[in-house]
Amino acid sequence: MFAVELRVTPLGRDRVGPYGLIGLAVGVSRPNVNERFPDSVTNDARAIFFGGGIHVPLKERISLFADGR
Repeated sequence: MFAVELRVTPLGRDRVGPYGLIGLAVGVSRPNVNERFPDSVTNDARAIFFGGGIHVPLKERISLFADGR
């Protein structure tokens, strides 16, 4: 799976603050095989996601962040 996102931080990277994000994920889906669906298949999978979170700078090159997508 591969994902790319764009994150916008309106207050800058040096302050505690909110951010918004939007992204695109691409990968392969391999559904489970069972009695009802006995054949193994693979499918291309694509998804667009969006969300937001909070960014907390800890040191010059270390940040903590939490988000919901």
